[in-house]
Amino acid sequence: MKKILLFLIISGSIKFISFSQEINTENDEDTVVNTAFFKKGYDHFIINIQNNRWLNINKPVKQTFISVGCDFYILHQLLRSSNINFSIGLGMTNYNFHNNSLPLDSANYTYFEPIQAGYAYYKNKFSISFIDLPFEINVVTNKNKKDKNLRIALGGKGGYCVSNYIKYKGEDFRNNTSEIVKFKEYNIHNVMKYHLAIYFRITYYKIGFNICYSLTPTFNKNKGVNYIPFSSGITFSIM
Repeated sequence: MKKILLFLIISGSIKFISFSQEINTENDEDTVVNTAFFKKGYDHFIINIQNNRWLNINKPVKQTFISVGCDFYILHQLLRSSNINFSIGLGMTNYNFHNNSLPLDSANYTYFEPIQAGYAYYKNKFSISFIDLPFEINVVTNKNKKDKNLRIALGGKGGYCVSNYIKYKGEDFRNNTSEIVKFKEYNIHNVMKYHLAIYFRITYYKIGFNICYSLTPTFNKNKGVNYIPFSSGITFSIM
């Protein structure tokens, strides 16, 4: 996972350097075009801090009110000097679903069973991460006197699962003791290897709001519960 994050950071740095070189080109005509491009105020590096939810959950499985996940994207606009644009990019999505249950298997079907009553725990989450390829339509306004503008994006993303696990910290219910234990279990059965999602983002200057709806469930069809990720949260536009 650390190597993946490093790769994305390096990719973003290369993108920034390449844009800087374009702006500093000796060709005055090109310089005008590229500078105008940046003055449009498009989003180039996005970080979304989101509250992750599973849709279709039924009692007795419950989620916590707040379940924070994060995704980020390096974006490249395909057009040069328009208020309407198209962007492609590279990024990562990390979902965290804090809940009161653990995944179990029966006849190659994955479901969730609540942790035994009477045991206290401080953390129990299901986490899954994807490397993503986003594509979006951008609409931006011209910058105002304060050098700020409104940016709207409607997009979709597809990604490949690079990690999934459960993480628990609390009393040791497996051995029927009150001793505090911590454990992680990786590669939960029947998790989908890819995901598709659509999203909407609106930002003003450096901060905004986003929502994201997954078109695919967390688990393979007929091999696990039909939990659909849905996220909403705050957007930070870094570049």
